[in-house]
Amino acid sequence: MTTPGFPNPGTPSGGAQPTPGWNDAAAGYAGFAVAAAPSTGRATATFVWGLIGLVGGIVFGWGFPASIIALILAPGALRGDPAGHARARHGRTLAVAGLIATVLWAGYSVLRIVELILA
Repeated sequence: MTTPGFPNPGTPSGGAQPTPGWNDAAAGYAGFAVAAAPSTGRATATFVWGLIGLVGGIVFGWGFPASIIALILAPGALRGDPAGHARARHGRTLAVAGLIATVLWAGYSVLRIVELILA
């Protein structure tokens, strides 16, 4: 709907018709139908659990359960979600780093306990 004396909202000033691509929605062009992207929920869960495992391994010394959950989810995420492969790989890497941090923290704790017992 246009108001007399004012240009159409979809046209640039001066009343000229818009060039294709300038404002297609105003010209009534709906575009192509795009298929929904595949769900990357498992890849996201792998990443989040891996991150929790790494932070838990570094800060608390106990990121083992979260890292194991991430490692369990990773193969399914890599197999099922092509759009989430990078996120799943990063989650798997974070989970392995969390396991290493947990093992190092546990080793340090055992050494400190042995030192306290023998001192």
